Amino acid sequence: MAFGDKGALHLISTLYRSVRYVAGISASICIFLMVCTIVPDSIGRYFFSRPLYGTLELNMLLMSAIVFLSLAWTQSQRGHVRVEILISKVRPNPRSVLNIICWTLGFVLFLAITIGGAEEAIRSLVMGENLWGVEKFPVWPGKILAAFGSGLLCVQFLIDIGGEAINIFLRKTADNETSQGMRGKNKG
Repeated sequence: MAFGDKGALHLISTLYRSVRYVAGISASICIFLMVCTIVPDSIGRYFFSRPLYGTLELNMLLMSAIVFLSLAWTQSQRGHVRVEILISKVRPNPRSVLNIICWTLGFVLFLAITIGGAEEAIRSLVMGENLWGVEKFPVWPGKILAAFGSGLLCVQFLIDIGGEAINIFLRKTADNETSQGMRGKNKG
């Protein structure tokens, strides 16, 4: 892919946004599925002394999907908790620098989670790790979802860091052009 090949970059960007969106929608569906299993399990358990078997194990997998598959989409919407009262008082360029620092720290943390999670997911898959309840329930799908979701968040952090760096550059370029324009007017 050549540096100036915007078509390939656009295709990759579109593909990433689609994957991020599908992951976010999947997390929402998992919330619905969790409700659909917890309510009948609770009713069966407390009113009929007959719980739904496997609900706990399934909900452990669903919780992993809910948390990790929604991370990148939430970051893209700036939905994670931030201390806006402090950041909103800072001028645009220092605010962008603070964002870059925070997102870089987040990237490093979630890169470690992604790598460690992927290694653990592979180990779990190879050994056939299961939870033992009424039935065997595989653990590896939740670990794969965690590593995948963390990886998507890492990509989103890189996109956000690049966007902020571009904003800083564009503001500095605009400020330089404005100051040069003012000097030219003062000379004339």
